[in-house]
Parts: sequence; C-alpha cells; structure tokens
Amino acid sequence: MTRARHSFERWGALPALLVCGGLFGGGLALAFAQSLGYLPFAGRTRVGVDAYRALLGSSEFWASLRLTLVVALASTLLSGVFGVLLALLVRRRGGRFALGVTLPIPHVVFAVVVLLAFSQSGLLSRATHALGWTNGPADFPVLTNDPLGLGMIVHLVLKESAFVGVTVLGALARLDPAFEDAAATLGATSWQRVSRVTLPLVAPTVAGALVLVFAFACATYEVPYVLGATFPGTLSVLAVRAFGDVDLGARSTAMAISVLIAASLLPLVVVYARATRKRP
Repeated sequence: MTRARHSFERWGALPALLVCGGLFGGGLALAFAQSLGYLPFAGRTRVGVDAYRALLGSSEFWASLRLTLVVALASTLLSGVFGVLLALLVRRRGGRFALGVTLPIPHVVFAVVVLLAFSQSGLLSRATHALGWTNGPADFPVLTNDPLGLGMIVHLVLKESAFVGVTVLGALARLDPAFEDAAATLGATSWQRVSRVTLPLVAPTVAGALVLVFAFACATYEVPYVLGATFPGTLSVLAVRAFGDVDLGARSTAMAISVLIAASLLPLVVVYARATRKRP
C-alpha cells in the first residue's frame, strides 16, 4: 500500500503534465514553424529567419520591447513591495478577506474600472475639478493610454499586489513561530524580527510570486489594449495586430514575437521551479 502510494505521488501528475506539455509544446512548435515563414495555407513553404531579421531592424519592435520591460519590471517590483507589506499587516491585524478583494475581478473588467477612474475624463478628474483643484479634464495628468504605461502599471499593481499578498500570507501562516520567538528572546526588535527572520524565510515564496507577476505583465494583452497608448504598444499588442493583418505574410511576424516572448520567459520557469521547492 505504501509503495503504491509512493508511486502515485511520484507519477500521478504525469498524465496532466503530458497533456499540458503536449498542448503547450505543440502550440509553440507550430508558432515557431510559422515564424520561420512556413505558412502552407497561404502557399508559403520556404522557411527562413526573415521575420526575426525584420523585427530586430524595426524601431517599433525595440520601442515595444522597452515599454514591455518597463511596465513589467515596475509593476513587479511595486506589487512585491505592497504585497509583502499587506501580508504582514493582515497577519498582524487581520482582514484576510479585504486583502484578496480584487482577485476575483477579471483583468479586462478591472482595466475598464481603472480607465473610468483615472482617465482625463474619469471619476478622479471630475472629483478634482469639483474640488477646484483643476480647471478641466485637460489639467488632469495623463494616467491612462499614455506612452509611459502608467495606466498599465497602476492596474497591475492594484491587481497583483493582492495576489502577492495572499501568496505570502499563506507562507506566513506555515511559518514556525519558534524562530521569531527565539529572535525576540535574544533581544531583536519587531523590525529586526521581520527583516532578519520572517522575510528571509518567506523569500522563496515571494520570488515565486514575483516570477508569475513578471511573466503575466510581459504577456498580457487585454491590459495594454485597454490602458496602453496607440504607439508604442507592448509586444503582445504588436503580435495581435500583426496576427490580424489582412496580409497573411504578417502572420510570421506575429508568431516571431510570440516565440520571442515565450523564449524570454522560459528561464523564469526554472527560477519559479527552484523557488517553489524551497518554500516554507
């Protein structure tokens, strides 16, 4: 019985992994083939790296890459800081429900909420005008559909801080309080206990959560579509635009962008796997 249970724990997830790996791997292989120009439905079977060469020589691609990285890095770092602080606060004072209030809301719905609240004609702009702080919508700062990606960052931070907070709170609940008690007995202050004991113990969990946030921020489409500027768009928006082009030859460009996004995120999978193995 014990041997059968051990075998199930070792191989029980294999069917699901094979299905997920087959679907993901098959889709990625098809995308790679099309990125090389293999489009038999369009009468194109000659393969090459023309799409990649054109991307690397395109100023629009590099502008999109910079915007994608800026938005992803800023939202990941801010979500990590606020998420950890929220988890520590909830652990100390309660309020677990309030921490995850934004989690069930779909990203596209929350993006519309951010647009209605922070746009120049939104609720916040009208409130500042009613209070006499601004003379009209034109005086309100551009926080959505801006080339700096501020609206996207605001959206991702508000959403992903809750995700990081809930994840870290679960790790905090599993911590053995004896470590913090021992530090307190040795004269450590509250801040020293948090910074030298608690945070190092939950660091793998934080790292794993931030990897997921960064990967999502790099690959999401609906958030930059609703809150991003027309130019530059993020890589995901650039890929969808190319995919929907009436010229089927642009399909190779769309798939090349998708392959580059997937390839750049694969190392994060290794980081996430290592972080999850070290979770408390």
